Amino acid sequence: MLFVFLCPSQASKRYQIFRRHYSAILRLKQFFPFHLIDAMGALHETQEQISQELRYQVRVGGAGLG
Repeated sequence: MLFVFLCPSQASKRYQIFRRHYSAILRLKQFFPFHLIDAMGALHETQEQISQELRYQVRVGGAGLG
């Protein structure tokens, strides 16, 4: 069983870091194909999006996974 504990202050800090580096992330996308994962849905939906992205990375040989 997976337990997820959310700390609002830590989530806010992670989001601030993401926003601060968003333009760099988009520039990287020119060289390394990837999809951003929307983690606003239910846990199982986010897990499925992560699984799909990992399968995609293996197919395209990205992120050192292939």
